[in-house]
Amino acid sequence: QARLGELASRASELEAAHAERTAELSTVRAELDRLAEVERLGAQAHQEHNAVAIELAQRAEAAELRIAQLEKELAQVCEERDGLSAQAGCLRAAAARGATWLGLSDNGRAHCRLCSRHWR
Repeated sequence: QARLGELASRASELEAAHAERTAELSTVRAELDRLAEVERLGAQAHQEHNAVAIELAQRAEAAELRIAQLEKELAQVCEERDGLSAQAGCLRAAAARGATWLGLSDNGRAHCRLCSRHWR
């Protein structure tokens, strides 16, 4: 009878230990699942970051090319503007003197007879 009581008591202890370990196992598995989800989200965020970084690099390169093109166009416009401004100055000076301001050089380019500048 005493042995039976000991066995019942031990079985009860083992049952409690089993329930405790089962609960702990469930908690650890849930934590592992959460960690796996965090890892998956981290990998997804990393991929999205890389895609954004590539897109930004491409856009920056395109912007740099456009800036170079616009600077070139601006330089051409400034050169043309400055030439036209000089021509206008010569024309005003020649008109004030009543002189013909435009001559034709040997290479077929127009030139100002007052300042000897050449234009296309």
